[in-house]
Amino acid sequence: MNDLTEQDWDAIVIGAGPAGSVSAYRLARAGWRVLLVERCAWPRAKVCGGCVNAEAIRLLKSIGLRLPATNPIDRCIIHAGGRSLAIGISAGLA
Repeated sequence: MNDLTEQDWDAIVIGAGPAGSVSAYRLARAGWRVLLVERCAWPRAKVCGGCVNAEAIRLLKSIGLRLPATNPIDRCIIHAGGRSLAIGISAGLA
């Protein structure tokens, strides 16, 4: 493989998090030659969020990504001092 610095790129996206990954994906789908740069090695041993909210689900579907079948999350339950409080949240997936 050639050295990446010797290539001509239409776009270089810095950061392979959700925003950078989607940006690079959409540019590549539009025919751009894209280099996606991330400083950390993947996969990382860290939690990257526990929920994908309804807006993120719509975005992922709009770019053609399929989501795994899972149970929707509709509330958060907080337990403290022997009491519980259930708080409704917008639809999302865990």
